[in-house]
Amino acid sequence: MNKRRKEMAAWAVANFEKWPTHECMTDADPDEIGCELAHYPGHSNLPVLRCRLGGAVITSTDYFYAKRGIK
Repeated sequence: MNKRRKEMAAWAVANFEKWPTHECMTDADPDEIGCELAHYPGHSNLPVLRCRLGGAVITSTDYFYAKRGIK
């Protein structure tokens, strides 16, 4: 996982309680790290965190491993 994805995963872990579970408004502000939340089919429980600068996407799998401190 590259440095940017690690930063995004760390942000996702720190802000998980604020994330929506379905297509709804969220209290988390991914714009503060230059990202946006996106909903894709097959990712119903955790929205995908997508970097607006390109080159990085965080999914529920990335979140799972980041939460457990696995690199």
